[in-house]
Amino acid sequence: MKTFKGLVFLIIAFAFVVFAIANRHATVLSLDPLPFEIELPLYLLVLGCIFLGMLIGGFAAWAAASSRRQALREARRHERELEAALATARTKAAASRQTLTGVALPPQL
Repeated sequence: MKTFKGLVFLIIAFAFVVFAIANRHATVLSLDPLPFEIELPLYLLVLGCIFLGMLIGGFAAWAAASSRRQALREARRHERELEAALATARTKAAASRQTLTGVALPPQL
């Protein structure tokens, strides 16, 4: 699996390098209402937009999963509470069996 990931990474890296070499000419980036312009290579503009899109998409996915993470935290808290109640009930049941018979019985599973 590591070899496959490395091979995919090399292929993508090679594609980015080829793209960068082929698109080295300068491009003017002008954000219209703002009074300034930036001149930068086209490959930098495109790869920067891809990177920015990946960051925004990752943040959006993280934010969308917040309700599921909250539900999971609540479920885990409820599970711990139930396990504690079960352990208490088992302890009380064992103690009541012991007092009823006067003899310690082996625990039942």
